[in-house]
Amino acid sequence: AGTINYNLYLRNDPRKLKDIPFNASVVIMKKTAVSYQPEILNCQETKVAAWTIGYLLGAMGVNVTGATTSKEYAEQNNVPRITCIDAVNQTVIIFKEDTETKIGQEGYCYIISVSDCKSIAASERFMLELVSQKTR
Repeated sequence: AGTINYNLYLRNDPRKLKDIPFNASVVIMKKTAVSYQPEILNCQETKVAAWTIGYLLGAMGVNVTGATTSKEYAEQNNVPRITCIDAVNQTVIIFKEDTETKIGQEGYCYIISVSDCKSIAASERFMLELVSQKTR
């Protein structure tokens, strides 16, 4: 693994992002899907948050695919349907609505749970962990 130069611009104070529970150990495969529940797209922040994670991963040499967790949404919008079940030969990152903003893990699937449309803060917490684990 080589070194990359990347400016990671954050909208939130990294010290405050530590308050978001993070129960995962990030391992990113060369193929990664960033997927979302369609309902979370009602939060404008989610599109920016998902794009920012995808952009960082792309800079790291990862092949990133956008997707949804919903079969109906996938068919109607011609996008892939990818859920945690698909996290076998690829990493899956899922944005979903929840009552608490937190990040969890099921195998190679990372679930970014978002409450009150705080998608950017949650994605920045994930990216900080990704970068800190990648640089260890």
